[in-house]
Amino acid sequence: MVFAIAAAACGPRIVDQRERVVEGQLGPQTDVPPFDSRVAGPATRLTDRLGRPIDPNGVRVALLLPLSGDAAALGQDMLNAAEMALFDIGIQNYQLIPRDTRGTPQGAAAAARDALESGAQLVLGPLFSTSVGPVAGEARRYDVNVVAFTTDADVAGDNALVMGFLPEQQVERVVSYAVSRGHTRVAVLAPGTDYGRLVADLTTRATAQYGAQTADVLYYDANGREFSADVQTLAERSSGIDAVMLPDGGFRLRAVAPLLPYFGLRDTQLLGTGQWDGQPIGVETALQGAWFAAPDPRLRSAFEERFEENFGAPPRRLATLAYDAVALSAVLSQVPDGTGFSTRSLTDPSGFVGLDGIFRFGPDGLVDRGLAVLRVTEEGASVVDAAPTTFATAVF
Repeated sequence: MVFAIAAAACGPRIVDQRERVVEGQLGPQTDVPPFDSRVAGPATRLTDRLGRPIDPNGVRVALLLPLSGDAAALGQDMLNAAEMALFDIGIQNYQLIPRDTRGTPQGAAAAARDALESGAQLVLGPLFSTSVGPVAGEARRYDVNVVAFTTDADVAGDNALVMGFLPEQQVERVVSYAVSRGHTRVAVLAPGTDYGRLVADLTTRATAQYGAQTADVLYYDANGREFSADVQTLAERSSGIDAVMLPDGGFRLRAVAPLLPYFGLRDTQLLGTGQWDGQPIGVETALQGAWFAAPDPRLRSAFEERFEENFGAPPRRLATLAYDAVALSAVLSQVPDGTGFSTRSLTDPSGFVGLDGIFRFGPDGLVDRGLAVLRVTEEGASVVDAAPTTFATAVF
C-alpha cells in the first residue's frame, strides 16, 4: 500500500490511494507540556506525554534529538514539530518515545539503546552524522531500521536511511535548470571547507552530465574577512563565465556576492544550494535574482504559521524533517500486515508526500526529493520552476 502525507488547508492530512483521511488540529500551546526525560518514559505508562491513552500492544517509535547541549534549541523545535504531527494524525495505537542524544555519538547510542529496550520498532534520528553509526549499530541488534536527519550521504546503508536535504540533489537540480536556460559555463567560488569542496565536485559532475562546463573553481579562506583578491582572480582568469555557484551563507555570502559585479561579472547568473533556504539573503541587492534548489516553501507555510502560534516563535528550518518523519512512521504503522517499518515499505519507489514535497528512499538508503528552483527576491524566495508532484515526472 502506498501512502502520502499531504498539506491540507486546515493542516496536514494523511491519505492512502483510496483517500482514507485522518485529520486533526493542534490545540493551544498549554496542551503541549515541555520535554522532560523523566516523564518521557517507556510505553508501560497509562498515558503518553500528550495525555493520550496508550495501547500496550501499540506501535512504538523512537525519536532521537539533541535536547540538551549546543543544538538543544533546534532539537526542541524538532520535538515540537513531531508533537504537532501526532496531534494532526491522531492515531491512538502509536507511541512516540523521545530521547535526548545530548548532541554526542555516545549520548545518541545510549538514547537509542534505552528506546530500543523500551520496545521501539523504528528509530527516527539522530541529527548528526557522527551519531548515525552508533545508533544504527544499536538498532541492528533489534533488527530495527533508522531514519536519520543528517545530510551526510556517507552514513547511509544497511539499516540506516538518510532523510536530510542532500547537497547532491540540490546542485544537480539548480545546475540542470541553469543549463536549460542557456548557462553553459559555470564557475564555482566556494569557501575552502569540506562543504565547499563537495559542492565544487558536485557542480563539476552536474555540468558534465547536462552538457555544460565547469569554467573554473576557486576557493577562498573560510576564516577570512576580505575576498576582493579572490573574486578579482576569478574574473580575470575565467573568460565567458555565465553562472557562478556560491555555496556559502551568512557574512561570507553577503561579502562575496557584491564583489562579482564590481569586478565585471555583472551579467552572471548566481547559483546556490539549499543552504540559502529560509534565509533573508534577498536584502543583499547582488543576490536578488539568484537561483537555488530547495523544497517549495509554500508547502510548509501553514505549518510554520501554526508552529509560531503555538510555540511563540517561527520554527527552525529542519523542524519539518521531524514532522514528516513522525507523520510517515505513524501512517506506515497502520499497514495491516505489520510490515510498515520494513526496508521494503520504507523504500517504496512510489514515495511519499510531506511538508517538503515528494520524497522516497532508494535501495542505498539515500532520500530522493522533488525540489523546486527558487529565485531570490527582496521579499523572500519565489518559485521559478515548480517541484515535481510525482516521481514519474521528477528530474534528478
